[in-house]
Amino acid sequence: QHSKLIMEAVVSTQSTGAPSSLPFVQFNILAYIRVKSCEKGISKPTMSETLSNSSEKSFSKQGGVHLKTLPFKLSLASFNVDILPICTYSLLKLLLFPESKDRFFSFARTAQEISLVLESKDIPLFPPNTLQHSEQIWRAIKVDEGDLGFSSSGVVSSIAYPLSQANIFIYYISTFETDYALIEDKNFGLAMKVLSNSGFIVDGVEPSKNEQIFEDSSKPTESTEKDLIMIEKLPYELYIARLSKDQVNIQASKIINTIFYRVDENRFFSFTETPSEVSLILDFKTLSSFESSSIENSGTKWSILQIYEGKNGFSESGTLAQFSKPLADAKISIFNFSTNYTDFTLLQEDTVEKSLHVLSETLDVKNVEQEK
Repeated sequence: QHSKLIMEAVVSTQSTGAPSSLPFVQFNILAYIRVKSCEKGISKPTMSETLSNSSEKSFSKQGGVHLKTLPFKLSLASFNVDILPICTYSLLKLLLFPESKDRFFSFARTAQEISLVLESKDIPLFPPNTLQHSEQIWRAIKVDEGDLGFSSSGVVSSIAYPLSQANIFIYYISTFETDYALIEDKNFGLAMKVLSNSGFIVDGVEPSKNEQIFEDSSKPTESTEKDLIMIEKLPYELYIARLSKDQVNIQASKIINTIFYRVDENRFFSFTETPSEVSLILDFKTLSSFESSSIENSGTKWSILQIYEGKNGFSESGTLAQFSKPLADAKISIFNFSTNYTDFTLLQEDTVEKSLHVLSETLDVKNVEQEK
């Protein structure tokens, strides 16, 4: 009901010829919700009701980590922050009015861009010439690893490393619950064979002990030895949280305010919806805007490293593998988030110093923060 009111407000504002500036539209939306909610007597369910409607899925690690292929045909897209007002209607429709709750959608706002992962059929929702998007179709695999996405070490590396040896590009998104790897459709079959031969349990794929798909992973390639990775620790304190799907519409005004109305451009925020969860990366200001009973957070502060590769975040097949492997060897948990511009790695605050030391000892790493 809240979502319907929001869209009614947007349509009403556009159809009446009212000023189209974002603050004006935002004000109208929030005012419309408040008035109509009172008129229609919309009430908010209690947390106990919300929790009773949500299902927690657990997995056991027997015989290896399971990888589940998802059916979605996805596209990677981005646009500049300054044209966000033009894309307001399209984003509201995707955020709050999905055709199905069984979907994969990710929105990330950084200082450089707004990055999207969306179903390819939704690209036409955006005004012409607003999106920069890949023509390639991407497929997603879910790591049925059993642990929360931020509580285990080595998962990122165990997926990224064998794929890098086969020169398969990867776009990696960690969520509150687990991890997802996006792979170009043209390489998807080969990627599943590589991961199956690397010890993962992939539905419908049997490992082949005799098939040499990629070179011995103990022998780094020439390009791997020479790659320079530049990193910068960004000045954000972040939290990893999740909403139940029932809470998304109820918390719609908070989400709208965070995405469209906050004026501080230099920040990081992400909203990722999968068939099983809604995962958020957010700062304390945004987290505190939600009622504590409506949102579950990791309980720890996270620092964020930006990895500068000079190309799109998914175009260097070996960078994520190089970066994650020494951290995995040191038993340091990481939370990775790719965007169209670059990659971001979140580290628990008490592991940052150790992580930077490990990376400087094992890789050709240039710390941008120190250079400044």
